[in-house]
Amino acid sequence: MLFGTLLYWMVGLYASAKAFVIFLVILILFTLTMNQTLSIFSSFAPSKSVVLALSSLTLIFLMLFSGFIVSPDVIPDYYVWMYWLNPLAWAYRALLINEFQSRKYSYTASANRGYTKEEIILLTNGFDLGAGRPFDEEWIGYTVIYLISFYILALTLCALCLQRVRVFPNQTPSAADTFSNKGLENLQKRSEVELDCNP
Repeated sequence: MLFGTLLYWMVGLYASAKAFVIFLVILILFTLTMNQTLSIFSSFAPSKSVVLALSSLTLIFLMLFSGFIVSPDVIPDYYVWMYWLNPLAWAYRALLINEFQSRKYSYTASANRGYTKEEIILLTNGFDLGAGRPFDEEWIGYTVIYLISFYILALTLCALCLQRVRVFPNQTPSAADTFSNKGLENLQKRSEVELDCNP
């Protein structure tokens, strides 16, 4: 919230309480969703290096298909499913709509065939629903629903992985060894391995 508050006003986004609250809600939902999504890897990966590799690869694909690096209207049809499943794409699109559907940009120029300035900005950046229609404000609500659903799915997958696929060391101390030096050493080794598996 601190980061979002400072960023919103320093960048000079639309000065409206409603737009500011929507910005913070999208930012917080996206942060929770991504944290939970990347937690899935730590729930089944055997080491930190595997978690970092999987997380890095995932983040590269999310950024590539978010609509920022590659415009949504030029993503090939056989990759467009990555755009529509991507939580970063949903959050980015909602933030764009929140800003560019505001009154700050709403004037109509006759030379632009009846489009307002914000609609032209969205259309020229590839955020087109088809037939020259830009995304409208209802897509912000769809984004909130999608991010919450994605979060619940990621949370469920993480719980299932922790319950069924969790990697544990092969050697566990017996009840008889618990109070001996060997048992204490085994417990210490096990806790170290478990800490290594949780980045």
